[in-house]
Amino acid sequence: MASNINHNDDVDLILKATGDQCKNIDALYKTLKQEVEHLQPGGQHIGQGQHVINSSIVQVQCKIIDKFIESDMPDVREEIQTLNENHLIVQARKGTNLFSKNGMDFIVNTTAHIPDATYVDRNAPIYRVFFSLLCGLAVNHMKHIITTKNIGSPYKTMLQHVCTMMSQNEIYVDRDAREYWLVHEKGNKQAYRNAFGEVQQMLDRLEQNISQWVGQLRELRERRNNRISDNW
Repeated sequence: MASNINHNDDVDLILKATGDQCKNIDALYKTLKQEVEHLQPGGQHIGQGQHVINSSIVQVQCKIIDKFIESDMPDVREEIQTLNENHLIVQARKGTNLFSKNGMDFIVNTTAHIPDATYVDRNAPIYRVFFSLLCGLAVNHMKHIITTKNIGSPYKTMLQHVCTMMSQNEIYVDRDAREYWLVHEKGNKQAYRNAFGEVQQMLDRLEQNISQWVGQLRELRERRNNRISDNW
């Protein structure tokens, strides 16, 4: 079963390391690819179907920002609640900065309905690991920027490497679900391409956007501190 494949310890070691872990990330991907080849149909009923593109990918920006705020900037939570819909942080948390409504609807709602007796979820174990690496490295990179003003972040290259791997290897796509959806359910190939491209664009711009998020969060902290000072 896919749930028996667990590499949480490997992910933790990579995230805790300060040196370049790109080779270890490559090796972990190779191991995962070998492990999923031995999976057999689980037979579990999946009522909602199998997502063609992993739906949680549209929430990754929100998860990164929220995890960073929780660990390093809990004081700006109230400030975020006061922001308007056009603010960069609000748009990033909602995904509207890079995902169109059609793209987001496709990712969240498009599923294949492969018979339970034949479906093998070879994508989930790999996606779970790389989603964790993506979020963890992004948060580590943000922590480095906020404390050093982006001087020589050891996480930048690894983050870019993970983003590239996720796009080039289609890690956020369940290929079996995609092929079944296209062939047996007459799926819209162009709609898939558009949504796939929006995820790719988000990953391509993630490292650049992180620097902007940190800048905006700094401004929110300053605004909060100034407001508190004015009230004294």
